[in-house]
Amino acid sequence: MKQTNDLIRELREDRDLNQVEIAKILGIVQQTYSNYETGQFELPTRHLSTLAAYYRVNTDFLLGNTTYSGELDRLNEKYTDTVTTGELLSDALSLTKKNRLVLQSYLDYLKNTQNKK
Repeated sequence: MKQTNDLIRELREDRDLNQVEIAKILGIVQQTYSNYETGQFELPTRHLSTLAAYYRVNTDFLLGNTTYSGELDRLNEKYTDTVTTGELLSDALSLTKKNRLVLQSYLDYLKNTQNKK
């Protein structure tokens, strides 16, 4: 898993922002923010929360505890004409362990056949 300092740098760079802009959002100077990105300073909880809200990700993602960024607003997006992403995820989570393995195998099969086209 990635470290918090790497994740906050990647999120900033992915959005074409500079350190000064993020430092301003946090109410700190650029050098302090730079120290967070290099890992010289530990990111305080208050700044972690602010960045999670700003980037619309969950704090577990920023802490490197999960690879799912938790973009909660995407859960309400239509996955198909009749199902949202959240509903699909909820259905998958409600399956037994055995059926989750079957579903994963089927998804792998679909990805492989799709890649061959």
